[in-house]
Amino acid sequence: VFLDRPGSSLPSKQISKILDELRTQNTGVVIFSKNGESHLHYDAHLDIKPDGTWEILGERSAENLSSPAA
Repeated sequence: VFLDRPGSSLPSKQISKILDELRTQNTGVVIFSKNGESHLHYDAHLDIKPDGTWEILGERSAENLSSPAA
């Protein structure tokens, strides 16, 4: 499932409820956002920086991953 800026039309509480339900169904979700949904609970968070570098932060990973330094 792909969600594009769900916070522009749904409150955080409702987004969390939707994510919980999708998780119980073993459904993967990708959320594109830049307006505050990053504080919600996710298995991983991909942060793409303005210079093109990126970083994956996640609870399940043994270590954080990131792009090579530019």
